[in-house]
Amino acid sequence: MTPRILSTRKLSPSQRSLLPGAGLSLVERDFIKINPLPFTDLELPENIIFTSQNAVKIVEQAGILESLMGRSIYCVGERTAALLSSKGLKIKQQTDYGADLAQIIAKEYQDGAFLFFCGKMRREDIPRTLHQNHIPLTEVEVYDTQLKPFKIELDFEGVLFFSP
Repeated sequence: MTPRILSTRKLSPSQRSLLPGAGLSLVERDFIKINPLPFTDLELPENIIFTSQNAVKIVEQAGILESLMGRSIYCVGERTAALLSSKGLKIKQQTDYGADLAQIIAKEYQDGAFLFFCGKMRREDIPRTLHQNHIPLTEVEVYDTQLKPFKIELDFEGVLFFSP
């Protein structure tokens, strides 16, 4: 029997094509939905923080990404950095975790004001650390994550879990 894997997000065709060659079958479902939130009248400081590709895409859809050209961009994740770079933005600092980014900002960039484009469901690492270090931070929630649970009555040998 072929081992069955559950993916909590639909995979790209190139990702999906790797599984049969590895002797795996796939069941995939999108367990979340990203809903853009309205935001307007932003005062854009020199320093901008992104912790997700979702935030980048929504800021781009809102037509604001162009106004970030020339600003210092701080981000979490290689893919978020790659997406921002592909849009022509220059990354000043990139880390794998928000807590690490917050510590770097607190140590090396404490003289600036920051704007954080984020989702409603986000960790407190960045806001907490910046506030504790008296670094001005404006948070702009640009999307909400809606959970879409599914009941799947199958057995799986593995799960590909994707977290927003």
